[in-house]
Amino acid sequence: MPSTPRLTRRRLLGAVSSLALGAGCSARPDPSTAPSATATDERASATSATPHSDETPTAGPIDASLAGPWPTFGRDPGNTATTDASGPSAPVDAYWTQQVGNVGLQYPAVGPAGPYVATRRGALVALDASGEERWLRALDDEVVTAPVVTPDRVVVGTVSGTVTAFTPAGEKAWSASLPERLFAPHASDGTVFAATTETVVVAHQSTGVVAFDLAGGGRRWDTALTGRVHRPRVVDGTVYVSTDPQDGDGAVVALSLDDGTERWRATVPRGASVAPTVTETDVYTGTHRGLVLAVDREGRERWRTSVDDWVSTTPVVAADAVWVGTLDGRLFALERDGGRRATYDLELTTPVVRDDVLYAGSGEGVVAFDAADGAVRWRTDVDGHVSPPLRLAGDRLYVGADEGDAYALAVDDGRVRWSFTARPATTPSPVVDDRSVYVEGLSGSLHGIVVESGKDLWRPGLVAGVVGTPAVLAGGVVTGLRNRRLAATAPLDYGDPPRDPVRVTPRPSPTETPVAIDLPQADRRWTTGLGALPTGGVGFADGAAYVPAGGELVRVDAATGRIQWRSNVGSAVGTTPAVGEIANEGRVVVGGADGITAFGTAEGRRRWHVETPAAVRSSPAVRDGRVVVGGDDSVVRALALGDGTERWRVETGGPVLSSPAVSSGMAFVGSDDGVVRGFALADGTERWRVETDGPVRSSPAVADGTVFVGSRDRHLYALAAADGSVRWRHELDNWVDGSPAVAHGAVFVTDQSGACHCLATSTDG
Repeated sequence: MPSTPRLTRRRLLGAVSSLALGAGCSARPDPSTAPSATATDERASATSATPHSDETPTAGPIDASLAGPWPTFGRDPGNTATTDASGPSAPVDAYWTQQVGNVGLQYPAVGPAGPYVATRRGALVALDASGEERWLRALDDEVVTAPVVTPDRVVVGTVSGTVTAFTPAGEKAWSASLPERLFAPHASDGTVFAATTETVVVAHQSTGVVAFDLAGGGRRWDTALTGRVHRPRVVDGTVYVSTDPQDGDGAVVALSLDDGTERWRATVPRGASVAPTVTETDVYTGTHRGLVLAVDREGRERWRTSVDDWVSTTPVVAADAVWVGTLDGRLFALERDGGRRATYDLELTTPVVRDDVLYAGSGEGVVAFDAADGAVRWRTDVDGHVSPPLRLAGDRLYVGADEGDAYALAVDDGRVRWSFTARPATTPSPVVDDRSVYVEGLSGSLHGIVVESGKDLWRPGLVAGVVGTPAVLAGGVVTGLRNRRLAATAPLDYGDPPRDPVRVTPRPSPTETPVAIDLPQADRRWTTGLGALPTGGVGFADGAAYVPAGGELVRVDAATGRIQWRSNVGSAVGTTPAVGEIANEGRVVVGGADGITAFGTAEGRRRWHVETPAAVRSSPAVRDGRVVVGGDDSVVRALALGDGTERWRVETGGPVLSSPAVSSGMAFVGSDDGVVRGFALADGTERWRVETDGPVRSSPAVADGTVFVGSRDRHLYALAAADGSVRWRHELDNWVDGSPAVAHGAVFVTDQSGACHCLATSTDG
């Protein structure tokens, strides 16, 4: 097929950056016998505030008062999720919908036990032959590199530098830490791992190459190399890598698998752009400047050939030719002596090869390209762009796409045998001030959307991804970051306040999603180091932010960013703290992996702890001296704020990840059995229940006698708070796990596709 004028889409396959995701689920503790309340010595557990060396406060304090009609996860310090303002009581339409991210690329792998998928948002999922989930394991951070599979181990890495091995049954075999972040330097690499039956080899950006014992995780050796190190290959007891120092020449380096000693190196002018490919006789790689190089297995250069543009795919060998793709969308077939055989106008990712057929991603699809005759055998479109690695096993081709799906395709004709959609463990919840909506994107970014127009116009320019729901203050938006910091950023100051109440009119169109081209960067007001990864949303009361981080609860002066105290919770916390007052003393309450804990707000001393037989991932709500909270043990509890004494408990039909709302003597909560319940706050009597067609993990919001809550049946419900009668329900495109915010007469909610919706009553409603 001769070359013709190219009509391909140019797409830069640059270095993979580490974007973060929201807080994951808390670990599930071992069941204990019975929950109990324990008073704690007030002198224990609190640590006085010592300024951290990485605190960067402003010259003067910011205004640390809550701003807007729904400024925090639960709207107020107690997380009651209740407002006296009116929401839409009549059926709604979309005033606008803004995409704030998707679940991101899925990284497939396959072994004797079946396929696996590592999700961008930080989970490893084992699937069966039909694409059904066998097990899922939450990881400590997001994943931007594919796992590697052997008969006995599945090894996966996260951007935090953690390498974890699981057995095929899902049991954790070992975990090891590497310095700094772990990611592939180029999208064509697909993974940083290579494995044999005894050793797993990792290419790391600051350490070089590291080898671990596959069975137990002990470090066997590490070899320092200069520059970014591409995906390793292991052949006949030798580890082959290519390097890109970004300043000067790189190399192809051969290391001993036994001890990491260098056997030889061959110069790669100006650095390698892709990983090496190793054959029986030769090693091939490419460069940013369009060179393809071949060296023999002793490191002696055999030839070099120019292909005119950045080499963007790792070389492969098929039909006795060397195949490489370039950034400008061409595919080259080179003779084994370096001469050009043919050029094709075909944009591909790094292929996998079987029987002289190249299988690769091509735009939003997958192609099978016959290397013998240059014909495309088949093409299958998928949702999103396909990135390496693709995996072949038997009659299946496994691919992952950046819209959040993994696919199993038939090798012979490309038919989709099954697809698997990765769901985020948590869905972001929006917060609202006088003119803007702030919401975490599924990829870890933070978005500021103008309520009146739906335009996404604000980016805080954060150096790391966002964790949890922020708090909106008059002087800044406070949010936790994946780099173990808390930051306050100037809020969006653009556009007119919305009409109140918002009403759907022909303009803007309900289906329009406005796009901003030039996003103004928001000013940083302060940042402070937390010393650990934040794991929940930002609670707020009386000028202080409360942030769970690394098994501790940290109180930060929201005006200056100074840490005031930090206290040990005793287990992982993935909830948003709630604050209340009892006997003129403040209490801050959090749920964790082993129960519910309360601290004094003044000095952080632990006041009480209630142990539960399962994790608490439901954020507590505090009102009228009560703490109402759900648990993974399918129980909703009401505790005394003063000492943790249990006032009542109610069994539900499934785990309670929904956070309760409390209003006017009632508590409202959903559960995984698909039921939304209304309880009497005084004694837990069930007043009403509404059954939906899916688990309810959305946390209710109450506005002027109406309860708004989402379900995994893809609907947002408006229920009468008095009796649960359905006033309306509105269908969205995906699971509605996000917790609604009610403001400006509208409801703001996210779904699991990464869309943030502003829903309001029509002018003719």
